[in-house]
Amino acid sequence: MRQKSALAQVAACLLTLLPVALVTASDASAQAVTHVGSQRFSVTISGHTLKIPYDANQSITSAHSSVVRLVVLVHGGNRHCETALNNMQSAASTAGVNNTTSLLVGPQFLVEDDISANSLASDMLFWDSDGWKQGDQSLSTSAHPRPANVSTFAVMDSMLLKIASLCPNLKTIVIGGHSSGGQFTTRYAAGNRVEQVLAQQYGIKMSYVVANPSSYMYLNSERLVTGTTNTWAIPANPPCSDYNTYKYGMSGRNSYMTAVPGSQLISQFSSRKITDLLGEDDIDPADSDLDTRCPAEMEGAYRLIRGLNFRNYLIHYYGPSILGVHSTMTVPGVAHDSNGMFTSSCGVYALFGFGSCSTTVSVQDAPRTPGDALQHAQLTCAPNPARNQATISFAVPNGQGPATVSVFDVRGRLVRGFTTELSSGKGSLVWDGRSNSGRDLSSGVYFVKLDHPGGTVKTAVVLLR
Repeated sequence: MRQKSALAQVAACLLTLLPVALVTASDASAQAVTHVGSQRFSVTISGHTLKIPYDANQSITSAHSSVVRLVVLVHGGNRHCETALNNMQSAASTAGVNNTTSLLVGPQFLVEDDISANSLASDMLFWDSDGWKQGDQSLSTSAHPRPANVSTFAVMDSMLLKIASLCPNLKTIVIGGHSSGGQFTTRYAAGNRVEQVLAQQYGIKMSYVVANPSSYMYLNSERLVTGTTNTWAIPANPPCSDYNTYKYGMSGRNSYMTAVPGSQLISQFSSRKITDLLGEDDIDPADSDLDTRCPAEMEGAYRLIRGLNFRNYLIHYYGPSILGVHSTMTVPGVAHDSNGMFTSSCGVYALFGFGSCSTTVSVQDAPRTPGDALQHAQLTCAPNPARNQATISFAVPNGQGPATVSVFDVRGRLVRGFTTELSSGKGSLVWDGRSNSGRDLSSGVYFVKLDHPGGTVKTAVVLLR
């Protein structure tokens, strides 16, 4: 039976009120939303009740005995919570999920321009356009005063605790987000304390899905050494002095994140089930929404590289065992697109546990039955991750003529090349984890590309030493 007596005490602890911060201007770069979530969630801070909007398939303030899975998807920088809900519903439909057994919630973290443009009530919370992504306190301004402040992360804590108290059969909670929502999710996964409470009080398991964020929080002051693919060191002359300041590093963490000692944060981050989803085509260093501040640029030139570098960093920092709980999947054919990410086979699997997803991601084949002719090229590596060698297998429709298999590091540099002749349309070869010069390559993520007479196909392989 659920223990509800501890709910108020835990929520009060997690929603500790800090002094009200007064600012004089809103973020002029934020474009106001045209849709405000249709429902409201309330948090009480030092006697003051304040609200955020949300969209959901069912109310989160009503009891639901049939709900066994909760999926919360955080919007991107445009704060479109209705898009988050639509993405969840599309993924749920693919998974064949019963609408009554899953609670799908898209919270909305507003900025001041949203309050003004939509003439919202004085009890509606709002944040800085960067602050909501990293768990900062809400704001109060002369134009829109508020009696209390609260972190977006603390609002999420309160929401999860409330839902858990109303859904007696809830077993699984998944928190996800794309782009800015991915930034929210990866830092919330590291810093929250509510996961332990939900596990101990209710027996609920949590997981996190982080899709295409612009940056990650590194756990120490090491960064990738320039000119290498997997060598980490403290920069002797970093291009910016604040490169290790939160949200990019551990220094100067906000009040929510410092409530957990650094050693505990590092420990709990290593045990939390996190899936990083990376669009293979999210490779534009000039994307107008990409974080191009110096600390972010030190993580890589574009989102795909930043995600792959962070995976290598986690292996370096924690050791290869981290792959047991913290996985990275690349999604082919998808750039910076939330719907494409969450409705992909990996997205559906991460959100709803339906189907499968592996670190080997190849071009998707059209549905076909045994005996049908091959419609699209196939490329796989096994085993994956590979310790010393991997078998690269390939098949192409009507394949004849020369083909080239190339292995690239995460910086796009060719490290190994093979040539083969296609006669039957399929083949395989063994890569021993070495470069063209015979040098053993370091642990990390590598891309394998097959160039054949009909086009190109690629996949990713993880090399562990």
